[in-house]
Amino acid sequence: SSTPLSLAIVAVRQLGFIAIGYVAMVVLANFWSWDFIKKHMTSIAVFTIVFLIIPLFFPSRSGAWAWIEIPGINATIQPSEFAKITMIAILAVFLGDIRSKRVTLAEMTSTPLIFAVTSIFIVVIFQRDLGSGVILFALAWILALIPSAPQLRKSQWAMMFIFIFGVLLLLFLILGLGDLDTLHLQAHCRSFHF
Repeated sequence: SSTPLSLAIVAVRQLGFIAIGYVAMVVLANFWSWDFIKKHMTSIAVFTIVFLIIPLFFPSRSGAWAWIEIPGINATIQPSEFAKITMIAILAVFLGDIRSKRVTLAEMTSTPLIFAVTSIFIVVIFQRDLGSGVILFALAWILALIPSAPQLRKSQWAMMFIFIFGVLLLLFLILGLGDLDTLHLQAHCRSFHF
């Protein structure tokens, strides 16, 4: 049950977060430099990976080690949210606006692939946060399909084929097997009734 005091405390905290977010937005809008991001993208990616490891040293919440507690204000930071922003930036830097045909597929994809696999592995396996891991995976998958660099064409077609095959397989499993699979599943589930 909520009391007027507890509601007031929550309101003040939320107003504080809104103020911090607004100040951060104004600072970034005035000092943002895409050239700086391009120049330091690898360092930003490494920092984000380290940031993803920090929650492992804090107590778990609902079985997940996904948050960094900020003492004194009863607030948390979830580094996987920053990893999503880094994922967008790293894919934009390495895959977007490639004008040179001399850049190889390996040069374009190695850093984003290493970052994607590492961050998703940390989030799903160590932090035990499947939801954020799935979002990171989907973000990387979808954003890798967008660039128009000729070096990516074959990989993008393969990714699209895998996606379509997966959707069709899922539809087949949901709709195609119908009653046969349902009866089989029900027979197995009966043995686990309590």
